[in-house]
Amino acid sequence: CNPGRLCNRKSGTMLQGVGALAGGAMVGLVGVRMFAGKDGHKPIPPKPKAVNNHPLIAYQMRSRKVVAPGPTGVDTSMNRGEINGTLQRSACLAEALTQLGMSSETFFDNVLPWLHDQADNYTPLSMLHPQSTSNEVNMTKQQCLSAVANQFLSRFKWRTTTYITCAENETYPSVNFDCMINLDPEARKFQATAAKLAGVIKYFSDMKQKTEKELQQTITFRRAVAPSYNWACSTAPLSDVKVQELKQSIDLDKTPIRVDFANKIMGGSAIGTGAAQEEIMFALYPELFASRIVSPKLQDGEALHMIGTEQFSTAQGYESSLRYGDSYKDKTAIVRGRRHSFITAIDAVDLRPVVKQVQAAEGDEAAQRAANVAQRSPANLNRDLTKAYAGFNIPEGPDTIATGNWGCGVFKGDPELKSVVQWLACSQVGKTMKYYPWDNATVKEQLPELVSELRGKGVNVGHISEFLFSDKFDAQKSVFQQLREAF
Repeated sequence: CNPGRLCNRKSGTMLQGVGALAGGAMVGLVGVRMFAGKDGHKPIPPKPKAVNNHPLIAYQMRSRKVVAPGPTGVDTSMNRGEINGTLQRSACLAEALTQLGMSSETFFDNVLPWLHDQADNYTPLSMLHPQSTSNEVNMTKQQCLSAVANQFLSRFKWRTTTYITCAENETYPSVNFDCMINLDPEARKFQATAAKLAGVIKYFSDMKQKTEKELQQTITFRRAVAPSYNWACSTAPLSDVKVQELKQSIDLDKTPIRVDFANKIMGGSAIGTGAAQEEIMFALYPELFASRIVSPKLQDGEALHMIGTEQFSTAQGYESSLRYGDSYKDKTAIVRGRRHSFITAIDAVDLRPVVKQVQAAEGDEAAQRAANVAQRSPANLNRDLTKAYAGFNIPEGPDTIATGNWGCGVFKGDPELKSVVQWLACSQVGKTMKYYPWDNATVKEQLPELVSELRGKGVNVGHISEFLFSDKFDAQKSVFQQLREAF
């Protein structure tokens, strides 16, 4: 039995990075064809949302003052009348300023001109590619600010928005804010989207006050991949698990490595109308938006470590009820020039296609049974175990992982199974798991008992993994109950 190259945190071994993106050439963000298909280009979907619809640059396009190619071609000579017209056309921006409590004069006379200056200082960032050994991009807060400023102004002309991806290549996240700025006031999540935009504007306002020393702090985006591994061979002991009270939020826990319940496309609909855990996190930590520039769609076995980002605001509500909360002073320690903040993005297996197909033909109960079978298949179990390991293996990070019902919302996952999968991954890297069950009383009550019982019997990661991958693991019975009976 060969356990492969997977090792725990105490060995000090880092995950192998990720590699060159297969299927075409990628030279940079500006002025190049990013990918080549069979006919030399990837067809653009019909009627993509054009970048020049963005009201903040509409005047630039009409006046034809901008001739420089790429994301840095902006016109900073917009007059007050044109800016006022922009506000009238952008109802979402107006709502964002209202939620933030910022006057239009402050934004347009003070923040926006400065924002254009920051955007003009932008230098194209390096890309993180799947399966590359060059797996890390480090930037200063100043460089990150310049990047996010260009996203807000929708100046990434080679990344045309089509919902959460780009028209030029669907493996690349959309980066421009045009969909948010241009959102119809009658849209269902209009106020929630404006709340996210308010968080970004608050970030810009606060960054104006940063000292030069603060602007030189480092932010790291690291794309990591775990190698293939036979989990049943592991002899790692089971880590401790600290289950939190119901309705407590993972986002309030600043000390551990925090899990971003991610989409394969970084940030999901963070610059669209999404307002779930990941999208809210991006609004509170706007420096995370830069990850959409540098990281293509995550593949199986991959995670994105986002280190050093700062929180600038709080939020109230969730999904359609989301609203801007208040300003926030992030007191996280600065260690060797980088904020000691660790967020890891991992995407769970998405069961929606299975559920949708069966639900339409056989109803809800059959759809749930099908979802149980799918997520407990050896392939999907191995996929999520490896994904969680890639996300949790951050040797320089804290010794605790703060997580919760990963992939158990729109992705239709089982909280019992997902809590056990993450427990095994935490154990393999030698970290404690701090679990936030939110509204799941079963996990709140039974997981601590299961952890205590199995640890007391000397059960290890390999023992549980072997059972989960065996024919004895019933797809329809309670995971907790089956583990208690098995050991």
